[in-house]
Amino acid sequence: MRAFLFPILLLSATVCLCQDRDNDHTPPYEKAVQWVDIHVPTFPPLARQARIFGTVAIEVRFKGCDLDPESPHVVSGHQMLIAAALQSLKQSTLRCGDFPNSMTTVYYEFGDYYRPSCDPGYTRVEVAGSHVRVRATSVCVQ
Repeated sequence: MRAFLFPILLLSATVCLCQDRDNDHTPPYEKAVQWVDIHVPTFPPLARQARIFGTVAIEVRFKGCDLDPESPHVVSGHQMLIAAALQSLKQSTLRCGDFPNSMTTVYYEFGDYYRPSCDPGYTRVEVAGSHVRVRATSVCVQ
């Protein structure tokens, strides 16, 4: 009888833990920066040809509400994409949101988009909070 009760007890404890986690609908707070002027990043041509995509995460610090120019620190990202992201960040103007004298992370997401013909399309840039999405067409191989 004990061998039967232990799996049932374990199953009911697992169900209770899962229900408690599902009831917590509070999303994590993300510190979104305000872009005053953005320098559009260029997708590195060699990275585009090699189909290297990914996200570059750069940690920045604000003094008051102005970006500390000495603070950018690369947290992660592919070496071929880091230079383009840092150049864009250093030439852009951004301010803190509602978190003066604080740190946050800015993300540059480099990716591609499908284009049915082989003619090169324009690079697309989308800015949403602390995320900058850079999309370019893949190099066409015939």
